[in-house]
Amino acid sequence: MPAFADSLAQSSAFKIPFADFSTNVVVKDNEQLFFASGDTVIAMDLTSPAHNFKLLNLGDSHRINSIQLNHTHSLLALICRRCIIVVCLKRIPFLDPNQPWEPLKFVINLSSDVQSVSWHPASYSATDLVVLTKERLQSFDIIKSTTKAKFDEKLEDLALRETPISIAFGSALSLSGSLSLYYSSASGYIYSLFPLIYPVDSFVSETQELVSMVEGKFPPRVIAGHPSNNDLLVQLNFGLDLQNQIESPLLNSSDPFKVLRLKHLPMDPLISGPYAQVAANSSLTSLDTNTAASVIIAHHDSESQFEMTYLAQLSPLVMSSAFDIPRPDAPQYTASSQAKKDNDKYVKPKKGFGLAFASDDESDDEASTNSQFVDYSKAWEIYELKVKCQDFILSHQKLTSLSVEHYKKKSPGAASVIAQTFGRILLCVKDKVQVVDCSQWFGELEDGFPLGVAEFYSVKTTFSVEKPLTAIALIHDVSRGEIVVAQVYPEDGSDDEAGGGEEDPAQVQANFDAKTVHDIGISANELKRMLKYPSNAQTTFSSKTRNAEDLIALSKISDVTRAHIHQLSKFIIALVGKLEVQQKRNLMHSSLLDGISQ
Repeated sequence: MPAFADSLAQSSAFKIPFADFSTNVVVKDNEQLFFASGDTVIAMDLTSPAHNFKLLNLGDSHRINSIQLNHTHSLLALICRRCIIVVCLKRIPFLDPNQPWEPLKFVINLSSDVQSVSWHPASYSATDLVVLTKERLQSFDIIKSTTKAKFDEKLEDLALRETPISIAFGSALSLSGSLSLYYSSASGYIYSLFPLIYPVDSFVSETQELVSMVEGKFPPRVIAGHPSNNDLLVQLNFGLDLQNQIESPLLNSSDPFKVLRLKHLPMDPLISGPYAQVAANSSLTSLDTNTAASVIIAHHDSESQFEMTYLAQLSPLVMSSAFDIPRPDAPQYTASSQAKKDNDKYVKPKKGFGLAFASDDESDDEASTNSQFVDYSKAWEIYELKVKCQDFILSHQKLTSLSVEHYKKKSPGAASVIAQTFGRILLCVKDKVQVVDCSQWFGELEDGFPLGVAEFYSVKTTFSVEKPLTAIALIHDVSRGEIVVAQVYPEDGSDDEAGGGEEDPAQVQANFDAKTVHDIGISANELKRMLKYPSNAQTTFSSKTRNAEDLIALSKISDVTRAHIHQLSKFIIALVGKLEVQQKRNLMHSSLLDGISQ
């Protein structure tokens, strides 16, 4: 039986002729593979030996520039020039060759060209899409509305210091990181909008509703100390605290316009920075792998070289008020000459000659001036301390540059950067592929944070290919390890080609020679031992069989069984709750009947 990588490379899905090459490849839960070409999306089943696939054609009016999965892998965003089509990935009919793939779609039409798109990692439903166009910054909850944005501001109204060209959130595993939207400018400066969150009143009400549902369905002895319930309470307290801070600012409450606050109630995120400067016109990509810090990658692609900078937010951003610290008022000086009053007497001055009139108010004026100077001195001392405090806080919010890497390019061609789980990056520059593994450093960062941070390092694996690549992705094969799937440029009169290569987790080479991508894709033997197997990866089943097809089938059966058990458990809980309610109603009804009969 052919290996999984070889069978994938020989799939007929990659032999379909397209007018344009693939722009992106994504993998859903190691079970489905999606790639786009022109106006067509291909979905492939990775669990079946035949690798069945389905086509979704958007029509001639759309050309897909890139595709993005949300964090739960339930939605796929197809990003076009002036619209975004979000496709629901449930129930793809792979097993029925006669049934077309007609998924539920959400269409977001935009008034200007799309610059950058990012799924909001803090969205409770994983349905919030943040879109940066040439004119606006918008946030859509596609379930609620694709025409009315929850957050919609012109870039000029946001008072951004520079026009953004790319956006990316911080670490999805960190609360502050998931609320921090970083943006890069054409000049290379990086700023942030924080906190970028959907309406706080909705956040609080939805969390409170869920807490009430849990308390109504389960007795106190069950929910007391339950980790999931504790998480809900922590989230509720955070939302209430955030709402109180914004709705009741303590700083100069007499002038509410001094404080940047909610506009009932999408929140106006506070703009701060710049936090770092990188290469001009750099794009941002989030590497969400840890809870200690947010790490983003700023990468710039030119005809001669590719530059990539690793940036870490080692201290969380602070939600602060956007106002200037007022300077204290200077003391009012008394006039140097005074008019003579009727009761003033002429006296001889202590120095000089002549006569001067002596006023009874002179001592009072001098005392008032001295008092003003004393008050001004104290106010100025407090003002300087406030400025130092503000500078201290802002100085700890800078992005730390961990590493800057340059890659020379012999010929022009687009580069591709894909952030993977377990702290790894897939980097494709023309005909070079590099796997960057930062997982070990991230582990040391979490263990030592915040007392000490080890110097940044990564393990790199580089290999060459025969043809320029347009997109790459990583698949974890439960039976053999990992494979790389790559899409290559089609030659004149030929079809797109793709393939994969396997990894042997028991063997890891220290040095790698140039490897080859064959016409049908990346050979399993060529890419064997190429990728480091993640130490914390877990297998989804346990079996003594070594037949890959049997193992994949067993894994699929186990997943389906777990899903059915989960659904059955939910049904039983709902049924028990309904029976309890019905029992209470019956008791109440019987009590009423007894009262009437008496």
